[in-house]
Amino acid sequence: MSKSELTRDEVAAALAVRQELGREYEPEVIDGLADRIERVIESRVAARVAEQAARHSGAVRVAIWSVVAGFPITGVAGEQAGLAGIVVGWLGLATVNIAYALGTRRQRD
Repeated sequence: MSKSELTRDEVAAALAVRQELGREYEPEVIDGLADRIERVIESRVAARVAEQAARHSGAVRVAIWSVVAGFPITGVAGEQAGLAGIVVGWLGLATVNIAYALGTRRQRD
């Protein structure tokens, strides 16, 4: 079991301890359980944030490489086919970025 899980048995054990020790220890038992729940939530949030950051950095890399590749593509396509070649080249780069974005969306869904 990882730190990002809280089982029913743990909650049941905390409630049993509360009943056994009585009301005078109730705040400590409740605080302990609340701390454990808080750690579980923090762990899950951290995992989701890390996942989002990784996905975002991948999209930024693809976008940067598309712009870098766009300069020579623009030069060659413009020289060989004029404006139509430039448009086709940049549409191809846009397609790569859109395909990447859709692929990462499918992976997380």
